[in-house]
Parts: sequence; structure tokens; C-alpha cells
Amino acid sequence: MRRRSEEGRPPGGSTADRVRRLADLFLEMGDGLAVIAQRVVGNREDAIDVVWEVYAKLCERIVSGEELDPEPQYLATVVRNLALDRHRAEVNRENPAWHTALAEGVRVVPTPD
Repeated sequence: MRRRSEEGRPPGGSTADRVRRLADLFLEMGDGLAVIAQRVVGNREDAIDVVWEVYAKLCERIVSGEELDPEPQYLATVVRNLALDRHRAEVNRENPAWHTALAEGVRVVPTPD
């Protein structure tokens, strides 16, 4: 991710230019980003939600003044990380006792039959 040029200016000019480049990059990479997310979350609909959420958050950061000009590898990493967060949250919702025990350091051992 590039943050500033060597002269100290924001990379690539105006906020609108940076948002436009981000949109173009998401259009170009969207299917690949969805595949990355789908491998983690397990279905296409949730994967697309993850990709859109990353896009919205990055647009928000650019519009709020952050000098952000993401590169493809950065987008793939952010999508993967958000997908992992979503997956963990889903697993915690499905089995909260198990994760509470792990968080508290309780050793869970299967009982013999």
C-alpha cells in the first residue's frame, strides 16, 4: 500500500481520483477477491458481502482524508482477514461454550467411552 509520494504528496492526486482507482481495482479483482473470501466463509453470498464491506471501508478511509492507495496484494490480505473474522464470529455463535473454555485456558479433553 502506498501512502505518500517521495515529495510528500498523497499518491495519485485527489480523493475522487483515488476512490475511482479503488473502484477500478475492485472491478478488476472482484471475482478473485470473492474466491479468496469464499474459501474462508464457505459460500458465495457471504464472500461477496465481505468484498463489498472491504470496498466500503477503504472508500470511507480515503474520503475521511487518509492518504491510501491500495495495491492488489493489500486488498487480497484485507479481504482474507475480514473473511477470517467473519468465520470466527460464526463459529463462536454456533458453539460459544467451546470458545469460552478455550479463551479461559480450560483444557478440553475427550472423555473415554
